[in-house]
Amino acid sequence: MKFNELGRSMVEMLGVLAIIGVLSVGALSGYNKAMFKYKLNKQAEQISTIFNNMLIEHDKLKHSFTSPQYQNDITSTILAMNIVSPEMLNSQHTKVIDIFNNEYRISYGTDGIKRINYSIVFNNVKDYAFTEQCINVYNTLKEFSSYLWFIQLSSTPRIYGDAFCERYTTPEYCLKNQKLTDFEKTCSTMHNSGIQRSILSINWTL
Repeated sequence: MKFNELGRSMVEMLGVLAIIGVLSVGALSGYNKAMFKYKLNKQAEQISTIFNNMLIEHDKLKHSFTSPQYQNDITSTILAMNIVSPEMLNSQHTKVIDIFNNEYRISYGTDGIKRINYSIVFNNVKDYAFTEQCINVYNTLKEFSSYLWFIQLSSTPRIYGDAFCERYTTPEYCLKNQKLTDFEKTCSTMHNSGIQRSILSINWTL
């Protein structure tokens, strides 16, 4: 009798452990989803901060960059103007990175149109999370379409800002006309391409 009671207790204990295991997996999954959502929101906030500050400092930027020569790295100048939030700097204060650890390279160009270029380097294109990050960036940039020349993810088609749509392309490639499904198609194409690294070029006109 005691043996049977012990047997029932062991079965019950195993059942309880199984339930705890299932609940733990569910809780962990929920935590990971919540954390990823937080990071997406934070990424959008970081990008919005950069380009809102670009608007505030537009005149200063325009007068700071008058050279006809291409400048490969103007990160220090951008940082000196406090355009990028300090939280986006690496520990050596030499690189700009977002919450997903994507690097932002900043340059200046004048080939036809004076512009500041932000190149976001995605090193995790094969990762399932890349597509969501990519869509998030495109969707956040749509708010600033009036000030952009174009954005382009590696070899995918250029998506143009408001002032350049009619000059360069058809309406479907205008950023202001793009929908989430369009961003998803572009980002998924890159994710499924098999490459590991991709660069999103963002060209802000001066």
